[in-house]
Amino acid sequence: MCGFFGVIFKNSNDFSIDSLLLNARPILETRGPDHWETVLFEDGVLASARLEIRGAEEGKQPIQIEAEKWLAYNGEIYNFESLDSTYDNLLSDTYHLADYLKNKKDIAKLDGMFAFSISSQDEVVLIRDRFGIKPLFYINTQDYFAWSSDARALFPLVKKQLSKKVMAKYMAFNYLPGNDHIFSDIKKVPPGYKVVFKKSKNELCFERYADITDGSKDQLKGQLNLAIKIQTSLGKREHGVYFSGGMDSTLLALYSKDLKPSLFHVHFEESVYSEHEKALEMAKKMELSLHQTTFTAKDFIHYLPEFVKGMPSPLADPGHYPLWKLNKWIKENHKAKYLLSGDGADELFCGYQTFAATWIHQKITHLPMSMRSFLAHLNLPLGSINETKIGIDYKINKFLSGANLPSDIAHFFWRNVFHPEQISLLIESEMTFTSLFEDYFTALDEGKKRFGNDNINSLLYADMKTWLVDNNLYKVDHASSSFGLEARVPYLSNDLVSTAFSIPGKDKFKLIKNKPQLRRILEKELPAECLKNKSPFQPPYQKWFQNELYQFAK
Repeated sequence: MCGFFGVIFKNSNDFSIDSLLLNARPILETRGPDHWETVLFEDGVLASARLEIRGAEEGKQPIQIEAEKWLAYNGEIYNFESLDSTYDNLLSDTYHLADYLKNKKDIAKLDGMFAFSISSQDEVVLIRDRFGIKPLFYINTQDYFAWSSDARALFPLVKKQLSKKVMAKYMAFNYLPGNDHIFSDIKKVPPGYKVVFKKSKNELCFERYADITDGSKDQLKGQLNLAIKIQTSLGKREHGVYFSGGMDSTLLALYSKDLKPSLFHVHFEESVYSEHEKALEMAKKMELSLHQTTFTAKDFIHYLPEFVKGMPSPLADPGHYPLWKLNKWIKENHKAKYLLSGDGADELFCGYQTFAATWIHQKITHLPMSMRSFLAHLNLPLGSINETKIGIDYKINKFLSGANLPSDIAHFFWRNVFHPEQISLLIESEMTFTSLFEDYFTALDEGKKRFGNDNINSLLYADMKTWLVDNNLYKVDHASSSFGLEARVPYLSNDLVSTAFSIPGKDKFKLIKNKPQLRRILEKELPAECLKNKSPFQPPYQKWFQNELYQFAK
């Protein structure tokens, strides 16, 4: 894992390159603490900070591809050994990638998590992996084109002008969907896209180079096992697993068991919210060591300035802060350099409760719209928030709030925090329901074109293009990279995703026992009593803000 930053000036330069690098270096070195290097252009600079996982000497960056063209790269190419390369004797995937790109081979064949730039004085090519596992940002103004794997490295170049459109979306969803950043000038490279900037023409072009491909539904177990084996064989460093005791992380631990991975877990002192017992039970069944830390109300106050300062863009996912604390604890107390994460499994195999809600919602669409509208405006009294993670009364209210919507729209609407009319009271925004949900509508339309009448796979596709990339993957990338750790996501290997989407959606959804495909794999390995559904990860924030954090919040 690495960090990189570059800028090419189009006109007179009002910025000091030294000061830009002075700002960028400590930011990028959280991602890549082992090696720092810069390359100067006539009107710009490229800088790279590297985390050494394998090929320590030969993997140093930036690396020259050909005359005046330099590669800076963040991530891992899992299938680098199968690429046509002249560097078969080298461990580092950086040289293999450079050689592959030099010969202008098909980048759609790359399997991995990556963001990279190929830059020269006149041209910059930016490429992001097809699922958006690794972030990549750019700015294009009349004076310069700049890019980085971490948006914070770009902050000195931008006016601190907040985008009201993006602010409204953030208030609606607790994350930033789509390709915009909270600062208007900064943009995200979309997943699976190549972006080309040509200075001589002052031209910016976009090309989608990859998306989900067709696969065979009969290869799931083999593909999952292979993905885990490949991702744990790259680099002879200690690794771990983010472990909750649920199916997703248990499979990661099970299929890498021969390497004796450390299982890392964060829990809460409040027993209702803690997953400690489940995680410990599963670890014992697999005869693996569980290492755990707590996240408390005192931790919330103590680490908050450090946590917020290091965020490239805002995110209010409840699990983000505890995951960040877990990575900090791992870095300070353990030797693991990379960790396996179960992200992607829920989006591939119907892991979210919204799919059960969508199934129920389809049953009430036959009711008259007047009755559905009445239900949408009901508000049941909420019970005590101290007795359960998420109460049934809250779930009913949330479900009914989408009663007057089509089922596929309600599926996403249930993740909504503030409604458009509420947002307009808080900020000057003219965002409509349609404009707030535009990123989801676009992804859902693409899903329907691809999967036709398979509504479940269409919804899963839309979740992957929005919730997964802009909430979940951003969360785990930021939490791990803040401490020079690398998070790998085996469920998002190219072939495994293709295999998962070849399974009809109706076969993935079960009202009671979710993720049946993963469940069947585990049933052959572990006792049935270990496979009970696990409730979603939920910190006790509401309880804390009524008690320990009340004065702090005031």
